[in-house]
Amino acid sequence: MEILWDRTIHTHKTVTHNRPDIIVRDKKSKMAYLIDIAAPNQQNTLKTVNHKIGKYKELAIEVEKQWQVKTRILPIAVITQGIIPKTTVENVAKLRGERRDMRAMQKAVILHTTRIVRKTLGENW
Repeated sequence: MEILWDRTIHTHKTVTHNRPDIIVRDKKSKMAYLIDIAAPNQQNTLKTVNHKIGKYKELAIEVEKQWQVKTRILPIAVITQGIIPKTTVENVAKLRGERRDMRAMQKAVILHTTRIVRKTLGENW
């Protein structure tokens, strides 16, 4: 299994969106997962997930042709309040993630949201 992050995927055909957050390539099962992470506001969750899927559809097709693997796009969204949508739970399960992995994601999002709020309002608030 190969895990890549912060990498551009070079394809024969020019693809506009060719840099997902994480790429997991399982050579044994001939699968590639294009993972894009987001922390949307609650009202934008579905829109964000659908945008991520559409954004990498063309790249997924090119990766399938070039790497000769089956490709899945897995958007991972954790709402700014730490809520994990059902789609994220399903996508983490596809990656064989566990409950503790989701808790770590929740914690990271909540801490980052808190930091943004403190920075915006000021420390004295």
